[in-house]
Amino acid sequence: MQSRTGEISQSKEMLGKALAIYGELGDRRGAARVLIELGIAQRVAGDSECLDGFTKALHIYRELGDLRGQAAALTELGSMGWQIGPIPEAERNLLEALRIYRELGNRQGEAAALLYLGNVQLARGTLAAAMESLNEAEAIGTDLGHPVLVANSLLYKGDVQRAAGLLSESRKSIDSALQIYRKLNHQQGIATAMTYLGETLTLAGEHETADEHFRQALDMFDALGDPNGKAEALNSYAALARAGDHPDLARARYAEALRLAGEASSARDKADALFGLAALDEELGRRDEAFKGYQEALAAYQTMQTEPDMVRTQLALDRLHGRPRTPGEPPESPQECDGPIGTPSESAAAPRLGPG
Repeated sequence: MQSRTGEISQSKEMLGKALAIYGELGDRRGAARVLIELGIAQRVAGDSECLDGFTKALHIYRELGDLRGQAAALTELGSMGWQIGPIPEAERNLLEALRIYRELGNRQGEAAALLYLGNVQLARGTLAAAMESLNEAEAIGTDLGHPVLVANSLLYKGDVQRAAGLLSESRKSIDSALQIYRKLNHQQGIATAMTYLGETLTLAGEHETADEHFRQALDMFDALGDPNGKAEALNSYAALARAGDHPDLARARYAEALRLAGEASSARDKADALFGLAALDEELGRRDEAFKGYQEALAAYQTMQTEPDMVRTQLALDRLHGRPRTPGEPPESPQECDGPIGTPSESAAAPRLGPG
């Protein structure tokens, strides 16, 4: 049986040949379609070169006046932008895609754009807007009888609810998504839902159950050959180790997440791992190492332009400096200073699941 990595590699090779043929034939629409498909294969493999393909496809579709093609390219650019930034540009792309899909009456495309938009809005810290987008996506999925759309919407709603501190609601939403994924034998969905349930359970203090969920998720991501999913799960699993006062275990997990994020070109997972390592150093009294780590994390978050992450990282740097807080500054909260779990950065489910 061929591995998922082998299947992706074979798919990329075949699509590359198809692209060359369309180029020789002068079929620009066909070439643009293959660029999108090739970009998706590259994205799944963690290859940031997919952005170039999506951008080229968008340019071709605009020249051809193909609105449906433009919306597809804009949606893919927005979904990838969630992982590597900049977030404001990803939001603009998704809003434009959403406008086009609504103009065309393409409800499945509209739901896909809304799912990704909800993730981006969560990353920006606009929780009410994120919930509104995801509720709309769920309603469309229900109307269309599309169970994966419904499950993905519920999964991402669970992330928003966790970020808002609504742990009971978060658990209910993610459990509902997990049940759908299991009925469909959707392995990627099951693994991702197990990760997010683990995060919610960690915040609820149910550490043993969270540990079981993370172990199962990691085994599944290994079987799927998904470095992005594994890096995200490891960051969350490391936070559980920190909560349980196991610093060596936490450091090993963050370090592995950092390595995988680098291989998969996942700026988000890399930044979260850097922040987690810095927070761990701070807890252990390693102030110099913590300061350097927070600086690296801040630079990564600034590249992505995720303001909530930038704020919490700057707060950590200020805390190390002992800088007095000026009137009007937000107070520090456990979520802001306790690592990636439960923050907008890690709470937003990665759109690797796709719209369904």
